[in-house]
Amino acid sequence: MEDAAQVHHLSAQVHHLPCNIEHNGSAPVTSFFLPQDTGLTVDGLNIHQAAFRGRRLKGAEIRFPSGYHGGLLQKSRVHDGPAKVSWTQHAVFDSFWYWNHDAVPMKTDPLRKCVHWLELSKHLHQPVTAEEVQQQMQQKQL
Repeated sequence: MEDAAQVHHLSAQVHHLPCNIEHNGSAPVTSFFLPQDTGLTVDGLNIHQAAFRGRRLKGAEIRFPSGYHGGLLQKSRVHDGPAKVSWTQHAVFDSFWYWNHDAVPMKTDPLRKCVHWLELSKHLHQPVTAEEVQQQMQQKQL
């Protein structure tokens, strides 16, 4: 991984678009992609709108649950020995924008469900003590 001083923080600058772009690298996105607040709130999200290549998009900023973040990684080959791969972290982000074609982002969107699963998973896999199990069983018998 990169030195922490060299890792960029990109919160609110990462966008998940509903299209495939055949380009890797930087681009002057802020010059052309100009999201605007619609004043609409749906499922607790402030809805924004934008256009990309003439297509109208509706989106919202999604925050990762506490303890989670996204990362921008770059894959490179290590030439020592057998074919090995190395990953370098270039950026981190605590939130990102996701966009739909003409549809307002909702709780039922697959990407939003994935982020919600992170929080749910933490609760499902949390260790449970024998005392907690006994306490729950006693409460059910009342």
